[in-house]
Amino acid sequence: MLTTWRPNITHWVFALFCLYPYVLWCGPVINEVQSSNTSLPDTHGQLIDWVEIYNPDLSSFDLSGHYLSDSTSNRTKFQFPIGTAIGPGGYLIVWCGQSAEFTTLGPYPAGQLRATNFNIGSGGEAIVLSGANGTTVIDEYPALAIGTTGTPAVGRSMGRGMGANFGVLYFYNTPTRGTANTTAGTEAIPIDPPTVSLPAGIYSTSQTVTLTSAVPNGTIRYTLDGSEPTESSSAYSAPISLGFGGNNSTQYSWIPTAPTGSGIDDWRQPNGSVSRIHVLRTRLFKTGAASRTVTKSTSLIPWAPIVTVFQLFLLRQIRPIYSIIRQGSMFREQTPTRRTGLIL
Repeated sequence: MLTTWRPNITHWVFALFCLYPYVLWCGPVINEVQSSNTSLPDTHGQLIDWVEIYNPDLSSFDLSGHYLSDSTSNRTKFQFPIGTAIGPGGYLIVWCGQSAEFTTLGPYPAGQLRATNFNIGSGGEAIVLSGANGTTVIDEYPALAIGTTGTPAVGRSMGRGMGANFGVLYFYNTPTRGTANTTAGTEAIPIDPPTVSLPAGIYSTSQTVTLTSAVPNGTIRYTLDGSEPTESSSAYSAPISLGFGGNNSTQYSWIPTAPTGSGIDDWRQPNGSVSRIHVLRTRLFKTGAASRTVTKSTSLIPWAPIVTVFQLFLLRQIRPIYSIIRQGSMFREQTPTRRTGLIL
């Protein structure tokens, strides 16, 4: 005799766990992040970093009072305003940047918000979604370097996979902001950054720096101008020499920065070696992955007076670049200091 088959609770649990694992993710998740936006402008034509939050649940989720941040030690940088909700299967885009990066502060359409108190460092920063208490972590991305790919450089994204790979992070050369991550991706595998032999500091003689890595099949790349290392930056092949500026009238140190004449504080041309500040930044690259950036600032000073060291912000992240000041006017010194690096 034929009987009618009716699924019981065991069958439903099996189906949920084995056939649709992504349905079981409770609450919203960080679905995709882009830190070097080169091709997906916002409504006002601005290329701003962004975070995409996805709600995989079958019901709406209220994000009012929750937090989004780029720091695991300060999770309350941006608080979602009252009334922020994501519908079932819906997406929310948060544009992330410092106030000065938003040249236009016009309104965004529904499903988009503006966070003006942090941006996302392409060299690697964690992205954290926290509850309204500011301590409960709902979802978190590790501090992996997203950066760019190709020549010319195109900003890629990092995001979740689909279906059974929902818990796996991938790098996507073609970001899919506001939609499912359906383009081809490469698994985002964390790799350790290069080791720099010379500690950051102040030295009275020329120095040599060695860069090493234990990661197989990786390429160490570096810059000396303060810029972020990319896949097209110089590849490390031999120790790097860091020296003083020479007594050469074609160098910047010979440009008068004060009037000349008979005054005691007038500008004088350099006399001997010119003190110099080197900013070495390095990353490790391999197919489909890149390490975070390591920055080392080294000051070479041929004299040994009392100096004052200022720590500034370099390239949107806390990275030290040092300005050395002798007693008196730094712009009228006979032994000036050359500063290398980009300060924003």
